[in-house]
Amino acid sequence: MPNNTLTKKVLIFLLLALLICLFANINQLVGLFTRDYPTDPQRLHRMLMFRNRLIWEMILSFIISFAIVSYNAGLFKLGKENKKTSQATIVAISITAGLLFFFFLIITFLPERRIPSRFFFMLLSKALFVIMAAIAAGQLYRLIWQKQQVEIENEKLKTDSLQSRYQGLMNQLNPHFLFNSLNSLAYLIRENEQDKALTFIDELSSIFRYVLQKRSNELVTLEEEIQFTEAYRFLLSIRFENKLFFEIKIDEKDMQRLLPFLTLQPLIENAVKHNVISSKQPLAIFIYTEEGELVVSNPVSAKRPDGESTGIGLSNLASRFKLLTGKQISVVHTESTFLVKIPLIAKK
Repeated sequence: MPNNTLTKKVLIFLLLALLICLFANINQLVGLFTRDYPTDPQRLHRMLMFRNRLIWEMILSFIISFAIVSYNAGLFKLGKENKKTSQATIVAISITAGLLFFFFLIITFLPERRIPSRFFFMLLSKALFVIMAAIAAGQLYRLIWQKQQVEIENEKLKTDSLQSRYQGLMNQLNPHFLFNSLNSLAYLIRENEQDKALTFIDELSSIFRYVLQKRSNELVTLEEEIQFTEAYRFLLSIRFENKLFFEIKIDEKDMQRLLPFLTLQPLIENAVKHNVISSKQPLAIFIYTEEGELVVSNPVSAKRPDGESTGIGLSNLASRFKLLTGKQISVVHTESTFLVKIPLIAKK
């Protein structure tokens, strides 16, 4: 992969050098290709000399352009900024080296060692154009690359931050879930319900198996959450015999839609925690889908509060949902009903 990236960069710099070379010699190229070849031997000889000189100038322009573009773009150091060499120094070195190299090759290879004054200044202006254009192209490439790297780094930091916040919320949720489950088990043990306690442990192990297997998945299918809910409902039914009822109606087409891992558990826990559950006042929890949303509702029979509710379960779910999907859950709380709507995500 790094070799492919380097090859692409070299090809880009070669293309930039070729364009600079063509622009620097465009007038002479047009004149050469539009002019008819003379029949006079002397004029023909001068025209051939002009053509050969133009070929050498284009070769030199191409070599210098490629070298300067590559140096200013940092071809071999694109991942590490050179802290010792400033950009001003790089530009100065490019100009100096470009001029020296350009005229050294001209003096060495051109057959006409004695360069007329007018021709000298023409070459000087061409050399300056090639050098400045190559510096500008290289610096522009460097700036574009640096901008892309900053965007990639920002996106990575954003992803890492979201992952860290999400993991923090999950760490907050799991002890809360464990605490409530152990309370239920302790209740059965105190009541000497050994058979139910053993069954409770079996179902609890299946629940934690789901938690351990799926906790690395930010999103799970609604079908998986419903299966988890069935096991969780069994645990609650042992604790609240004939006092807690569930009605689950899920459209088959919604079963493969996605939602955050452990969405239903805190909603059920919230209903159990904040409502009276007794033989005289049994609690019903309704779970169903409607217009692409998962709806969880229950009639309100609020307990007398022992203290101010922290609301950690619902706020945790809302935070996780927003982090993962960018959407908000909808909460409707009236005197008679508590209802939460969760948008389901289509599986790609």
